[in-house]
Order: sequence, then C-alpha cells, then structure tokens
Amino acid sequence: MTGVMLMGIAVDAVSDSVRLRVARGGSLTVDGDSTLHAFHLQAPVPAASVVIEGAGESRGLEALTRGHVKEVALRVAVSELRSGESGLDDNLRKALRADRHPFVSFTLERCECSGAPAAGSLAARLRGRLSIAGKERAIDIAATVTTTSGGLRVTGSKELLMSDFGVDPPRFMLGVMKVRDRVIVRFDIPLDVTD
Repeated sequence: MTGVMLMGIAVDAVSDSVRLRVARGGSLTVDGDSTLHAFHLQAPVPAASVVIEGAGESRGLEALTRGHVKEVALRVAVSELRSGESGLDDNLRKALRADRHPFVSFTLERCECSGAPAAGSLAARLRGRLSIAGKERAIDIAATVTTTSGGLRVTGSKELLMSDFGVDPPRFMLGVMKVRDRVIVRFDIPLDVTD
C-alpha cells in the first residue's frame, strides 16, 4: 500500500467535467531545522485523480476559472516520510504518534483561483483542513497553477508549527539536539488530463 494518496471523490462522469490524474515527476517535501543541522524529508507522490466540475468544454486553466474542484483528499503515511537518517525518522514518527495516527491528511474544501488563464498561470488559494497527530486545523495554502503539455502543474508551500498540532518537536542526545518547531511543506504536483 502506497504511503501517499491524492484522490478526487468519485462522481458520475458528465460532459462538463474535466478529470486529471497525478503524473510522474511530482514531489512532496518537508524542510526543517534543529540545533545541530537542517533536515529534509521526502514522500512519494503516486498516481491519483482530481475532478473539475462545471467546466463546460474548457480545459486546463480555463476549466479552473469556470468550474470548481471536487473535494480532494491528500494522505501521507508518516512511515513514508524519510530523511535518510534513521534516528531522525524514528524520533519523528514517535513525535507524530504514528502508532495511533499513521497518516497526515489534508482535505480540500475550496479552491479559489485568480489571474488570467491566457497568461499561462493562476494564483490559487487552497482552503481545507489539515490533520497531524490526530489534531485537525483549518488552513489556507497559497499555490500556483500553470499549464503543461499534458494538463496542469500545482506548486506551492506552507509554513507550519508542529506545536499548533500538539506535537512536541523531537529532542535527541539527552536534549542537546532539538528540532525546531517550524517546518515548511513544499509540493509540486503535475496533473494530466485523462479525458
């Protein structure tokens, strides 16, 4: 079972809907710092789908400005977040209480786009709910949506404080090394039109 899932909630296929799937070449990373050194976590981004309803005959950025994105959910298995340092990864899993809450999840509730599709990109505000270690909070994420040869590419980042989700930043070596509270999540998700 893959550790990351991005899925559109299933809807009946109708003529004014545009369906996209996650293409190869995407990335999802978390960057942070500690009193000893910075760290970089990476998770795989698998194939999945997104539906834009009410787009009519338009595709790409036009579809986003004319239609609306169906509910989309992103789930990342804590066990799949890897830094390349097993000690850091183990302590992170403990801090995120992965035994009780194995996934970090984001559910999109609304996508607001602005800009001119003819320019090749739109500014997007992704509004939804983020759940980490069993605590859920409403968040807004600033993103950019650009046109690609196959469809769209969604990129952006979000700064988070672990303490906002009740997570105590990990400590190592009897407290000599401490992970800082602030982390930055970055994503780059290519989407290809499937219909």
